[in-house]
Amino acid sequence: MVTAFIRELCEIILKIKEIKRNDEPTVVFDLGFGGGELGRQVFKQLPDVSLVYVGIDISPVIMETAKQAFKSLHEKGE
Repeated sequence: MVTAFIRELCEIILKIKEIKRNDEPTVVFDLGFGGGELGRQVFKQLPDVSLVYVGIDISPVIMETAKQAFKSLHEKGE
């Protein structure tokens, strides 16, 4: 589900890309990453934007789960 927060975050990322005016990826840090839902939604909303998404969470178990989820998204081409 795309929330107003996700739409706003995507708009901010696009504005940053516009200001930077180069082809380098924009780096997004997500503190308190959890299961990575925010990151997955951002990638789905901005498929053509070059991003480096850095998720940080205190729980190694959650981070491993998120790593596997992102790996499967990458393999599916999502």
